[in-house]
Amino acid sequence: MDNTVIPTIQATFTRNAPEDVAFTVDQKDGAKLKTINVNGKKINKTGNYVTSEESVKFESTYLETLESGHNMIEFVMDDGSKSNVEITIKE
Repeated sequence: MDNTVIPTIQATFTRNAPEDVAFTVDQKDGAKLKTINVNGKKINKTGNYVTSEESVKFESTYLETLESGHNMIEFVMDDGSKSNVEITIKE
């Protein structure tokens, strides 16, 4: 059995037309965002993303640092729940 997580939300970032990218974060029963992992590594908030009540907006300057192709983003909540999205970086 394959345990690969398939994200239900996907977005695309294009380097030659950079824009910030926002995702709505699924927050169950009042859980708060604790950390964000990109390609399995925890990232710092400063200069990389901003949060609002229900969304996370990744700064275009941060997105430009990611490798071209598919990148997995994992939102980890303070209750231990997680949700995944995918962003594709194009030239």
